[in-house]
Amino acid sequence: MNSVGTRRYKMHFRIPDQVKHLCNIIDISDVKCVDNLRMTRNAFGRLCQLLELSGGLKPTRHVTIMEQVAIFLSVIAHHKKNCVIKHDFIRSSRTISKHFHAVLRSVLRLNSILLARPSPILKGCLDPRWRWFQGCLGALDGTHVEVRVADSKKGRYRNRKGQISINVLGVCDIEGKFIYVLSGWEGSATDSRFLRDAVNRPTGLKVIIIFDNGYPNGEGFLTPYRGVRYHLKEWDREGGGPQSPQELFNLKHASTRNMSLNDEEGTSKPQRCRGKTDKALTRRTWTLREEKALVNALRTIVTTGWKCENGFRCGYLSQLETLMCKQFPNSDLRVEPHINSKIHVWKKYYNSLIGMMGKSGFGWDDSRSMVTVSGDTIWEEYCKLDPTARTMCYKSWPFFPAWREIFGKDRASGEQAEDINEIVNKTDTPENNDHHDFYVPMAEWCLESGFTGNDIDHSPNTRTR
Repeated sequence: MNSVGTRRYKMHFRIPDQVKHLCNIIDISDVKCVDNLRMTRNAFGRLCQLLELSGGLKPTRHVTIMEQVAIFLSVIAHHKKNCVIKHDFIRSSRTISKHFHAVLRSVLRLNSILLARPSPILKGCLDPRWRWFQGCLGALDGTHVEVRVADSKKGRYRNRKGQISINVLGVCDIEGKFIYVLSGWEGSATDSRFLRDAVNRPTGLKVIIIFDNGYPNGEGFLTPYRGVRYHLKEWDREGGGPQSPQELFNLKHASTRNMSLNDEEGTSKPQRCRGKTDKALTRRTWTLREEKALVNALRTIVTTGWKCENGFRCGYLSQLETLMCKQFPNSDLRVEPHINSKIHVWKKYYNSLIGMMGKSGFGWDDSRSMVTVSGDTIWEEYCKLDPTARTMCYKSWPFFPAWREIFGKDRASGEQAEDINEIVNKTDTPENNDHHDFYVPMAEWCLESGFTGNDIDHSPNTRTR
C-alpha cells in the first residue's frame, strides 16, 4: 500500500509540470513553437488533426494527441535522445519510446497524402531547369544514414567512406517534393542493385527519372554522358559554355539534378571519367592454370589476414601480384589491368550466383558445378532482376565453392529494404494502448493553466511555415 500511495503522490505532482511544459511550447507564440517543433502553432494543430482523422492516432489515458506529436517533433527536429526528451516532458523512457513510434506509424499511413503525385514536364514548361526534359517526372538520388548493427553484420553495412550505414533512395518532383522513398539496403550495396530493387517492386518506380551516372542508363532513366564534364563545380572551375551537344545535355542535367541534392545529402558514387584506352591492348585470355593459381593466391591472403569485414585491406593486390609472379616468373600478369579486372569479373559472377541460390526454383549441381532451375519462366523472371545472369545459364562454375570462401559473408542482400507501403502494411496492426504510468485526471490542471488546445487555428487557409 505504501508503494502505491507513493506512486500516486509523485504522479500527482508531475502533472502540472507536464502541462506547463507543453503549454510553453505550443500555446505562447509561433516563434517559440517554431524554435522547438520547427512549425507554427497553426501547422502543429493541423498536423495533429490530420494524424487523428487520417493517420489513426489516438489519445491514451495519460497522453494527449498534442503531447504525442510534440514528443515526436522534438526528437526529429533536434535529434534529441530519449534521456533528454523524457527529462523535458517529465515522462518515462518507455512512454517516450512508445508514443514516438505510435506517431511514426501514423505519419507513414499518410503517405498517400504527403507524397506528391508528379505530372510530366509539358512542352511549354517555363522552368529553365526542367523545360529540356519533356515527359520527365522527377530527379533521383541516394544518401546514407548511419545506423548501429551487430559486429557480425558490420561488413555488409560499411559504405565506401567507412561508415556503418543504410542506403536511402529518394525521388523528388519538379517542385522538390518527395514522390518515392526506399530505404533499408546495406551501405555496401551498389547504386545499380539498389535501383534495380526499386524498379522491380510492385509499388516501385515506373517513371522517367534523371540521375547521375552512378546508376545504369535504361528505359525510363536519363543519365549524363560519360567522359564529358558534368558537375557544376567543374563548369565553375573551367569556365566557358558548352562546346558540344553532349556538354549542353550534361550541363542542363546537372542543374536539374542539383535540386534533388538540396533535398537530401546525396552520397552516390562519384562520376568516373573513362579514358579512351584501347581495350585490345589490355585484354588478356587467362589459362586455366593461371586462374587456379589466382584462386590459390586469394585463399592464401585470406588465411594470412588480408581480408577484413568488408572486402580486403589496402595493398592486397600487390600481394597477389607477388604471389602470381612466383608461380609465373616470365608472365606479363600485373595488377592493372589483369588481376584487378579478373577479380572484379569474378565478384560480379559470384554475386549473381549467390542471388540465384537465394531464390525459389534454383539449385546447385555439385557434380557438374552448374546452376539448376526448375523452369524457363523462373529463369526469365530472374534475368529481369539481374541482367548479368543471362550469360550464366548452362555454364560450369568450378570455382564457385572457392569464391564462397574468398568473397563470402559480407555481401549486401537488401533483406531489410522497404518502401513506405510495405512499412505501413507491416506495422498496421492493432496497438496496445496500455500504459504503465499511474492515472490521475488532467482536466483540472489544464483548466487552471488556461490551456485547452482550442486556441489553435485549424483553418486550412491560414498560412503555415
